[in-house]
Amino acid sequence: MNLGWKRHYHGLAILGVCVMVVACTRHLVEITPKQDSQLYQIIDFGGNRDVDILFVIDNSGSMEVEQKALVDEFDSFITQLEALEGGLPNVHIGVITTDIGLGGSNPACSDNGHNGILQNGTQSAGCSGPQGDRYIQNIANEDGTRTTNYPENQTLKETFSCIARVGVHGCGFEQPLESMRRALDGSRQQNLGFLREDALLAIIFVTDEDDCSVEDTTMFEGDYRSALDSPLGAWNSFRCFDFGVLCNEPTRTAGIKTNCKPHPNSPYMYAVQEYIDFVFDLKADASKILIAGIVGKNRLGSQDSAEVLFVPGNFANASIDHLELKKGCGYDAFDNHAGAIPAIRLEHFVNAFPQQVSDSICSADFTTVLNDIGEKLRIAIGEPCQSMSLFVDADPITEGLQVDCTVSDINESARDQTIIHPQCASGIDLETVTEPCWRLCQHGVSSDDALYCETDHFSCTARDKVAIQVFPSEREIRTDDFVVVKCAIQ
Repeated sequence: MNLGWKRHYHGLAILGVCVMVVACTRHLVEITPKQDSQLYQIIDFGGNRDVDILFVIDNSGSMEVEQKALVDEFDSFITQLEALEGGLPNVHIGVITTDIGLGGSNPACSDNGHNGILQNGTQSAGCSGPQGDRYIQNIANEDGTRTTNYPENQTLKETFSCIARVGVHGCGFEQPLESMRRALDGSRQQNLGFLREDALLAIIFVTDEDDCSVEDTTMFEGDYRSALDSPLGAWNSFRCFDFGVLCNEPTRTAGIKTNCKPHPNSPYMYAVQEYIDFVFDLKADASKILIAGIVGKNRLGSQDSAEVLFVPGNFANASIDHLELKKGCGYDAFDNHAGAIPAIRLEHFVNAFPQQVSDSICSADFTTVLNDIGEKLRIAIGEPCQSMSLFVDADPITEGLQVDCTVSDINESARDQTIIHPQCASGIDLETVTEPCWRLCQHGVSSDDALYCETDHFSCTARDKVAIQVFPSEREIRTDDFVVVKCAIQ
């Protein structure tokens, strides 16, 4: 079920919240402006630092250049996450391929391919994949060190490079959505432990073909001699478009097709909506999900359009008359592996999620899209520190920043039992506080400053940033409670 949160309420921007407490979750609460029309907004001062990142990488014969581009620019992605206050979050990073075979219906692809199993092998000399589990782990410890499961003399990027170069010998009928489902549905013993219940989940697709996830593998029956006018058509990837997409015009004819959507009732292929529902059901809160697609874009200007080409048979290369989709981007008449077809099914999947990123796989490099994905994850994780310029100074006469904030414990099961906490009194010994209160904290100020906090657990390294700390630091909270901070902002 889609439990996505609203983006706006009465014209106000809304962010998810989870601040500096144990066992909190991120939920939407209603915000209303005061009568003076001052803008009040929920501020995310922290949140979940556990992030599970799954890369779904096409390993068919045309993907060598794209895999290299992904590896080369992976640092851009990690740099965004490392820029978070507190550094790199607690990451699990896994890689699967689009190859799940053809179920034995055709010898061109092995029975089940990689079958959604996380890939921890390496096709590059001189490097090692993760050790023990089949996914990369990089987890912060309380003493400031980090626990990793790759060699000490190898960086995170180098380890990712080892497992992301998945080769180019996979099945040419790519099934990224079904591979994703098999990887995350708990049915693969090898993948257990990768998906954490409360972690943010990012799924990143990298492919130059559209999704061809099939329920009935008889769709792949036949061989290169299969005639265009046979029930299944010529034996090539066009079958994935023919049976997986509906357009205003018949698909099995040459010409431009418009208003193309995933087929909801294909006789052979899974409906894309099944995969959308599956991913939403993995998390109770849709703000914990980020979906990204580095895929084929459409040269026609509309992602729901495609052009079908008639290709006459060629005796020299043992081909017969067939149809194929014209490349949406990156076409090269001298390189059959160049370019990508419009990803109509995958784009529909990506666009179904509130937090998503989509860009062309035909880009010269992936710096921009990986930066965008990293920035989206940073927003989803939440910053433990916020810029002082964000807040309205409620008392400009008094020295220092005086914020207008409400800090509350809200119970998911009993919203009428909300507990509003007062601001900690000036000069109070925060180590001896017994009744919960909150204080705005700034890094590096003297002990007599109103923004001083004895604990440095949530300290901000930049002097122009602040955090809200609820005291006592390790207080008990009710089951199903989450903390909301609502402040007047500029």
